Amino acid sequence: MLIKLVKPKPTLPLTSLVGQFANTTPIPRKLSSLPKVVDVSPEEKSSGKLTWKNLELATRALHHDGLVVLENAISHSKLDFLNEKMVRDARILQDM
Repeated sequence: MLIKLVKPKPTLPLTSLVGQFANTTPIPRKLSSLPKVVDVSPEEKSSGKLTWKNLELATRALHHDGLVVLENAISHSKLDFLNEKMVRDARILQDM
């Protein structure tokens, strides 16, 4: 399942910068073309909590890329049910 959360990045106007840094251009970040995937273990899934390691990986990926995939976090039957509902809704909207 792909969950995308977009958090606006704070920026400072160049006029607020002083000295030698006022005329520099920002260094572009290299963004990955594929989202980071964190595999959720059966134990994590049953407890409803990620381990500290996976939580750290997911948080870093979310902060860096704006999205993270938590693999196997939701059962396929629930995803299938949601997909059927979304397809029905899309067809209704398409016919409008």
